Amino acid sequence: MSARKIIGAGVLVAAAAGFAVAAALGAFGSGSSSATGSHVNAIGIHGQWHIEIRDHGRLVKTLNFHNDTGLGAAYVLPGLLSANNSGGQWRVGLGGLCGSQCDIDENHPGPPTGDSQNLTVTPGALTNPLRGTLVLKGSVITPQSGTLTSVDTAFNMCDSTTEPGICLIYGVASGAVGTDTENFSNAEVTPTPIVAGQQVLVTVTFTISNVS
Repeated sequence: MSARKIIGAGVLVAAAAGFAVAAALGAFGSGSSSATGSHVNAIGIHGQWHIEIRDHGRLVKTLNFHNDTGLGAAYVLPGLLSANNSGGQWRVGLGGLCGSQCDIDENHPGPPTGDSQNLTVTPGALTNPLRGTLVLKGSVITPQSGTLTSVDTAFNMCDSTTEPGICLIYGVASGAVGTDTENFSNAEVTPTPIVAGQQVLVTVTFTISNVS
């Protein structure tokens, strides 16, 4: 594995661990109390979806909404921080399309998985006040007409002996051990009809920041 891939995987693991902290605990921090009351600083996670539906490049519809954190996020944190698991790839799911669900996966060597393999995962720079982001971005051309009803993201983990570069979303890589894909976030959306051949472009931005 190249140094670039190792560094990239490390960044994703660190980012996933940070987001899982907020997702698993909801809010935490040290509080101080006084005669005038108490104040608690917490860490929160926020997800924002931006979806564009295009027909041969022409914008047909735009959807913008927040998402909920899935229970799998609470499982990601202990596995990564205890070194019992290695972090792998992400997946974005579009419920109600591609017959059942369109899956947008990260690109990887070996047999293709999902319905599209162009998902990119980019950690953002920290800002002041302290705020970090992780951006998932990808697209899929729907092979048949359907109605978008839900969305989700999933994060893949493997046994600690598996290198992050081969810990794929469906565990198809040779040598991947203990593959377990965890739902990280999900949301129901207003039913949106999509015609076969239209392109669905998705951007998911997770933000982790202090919440007073």
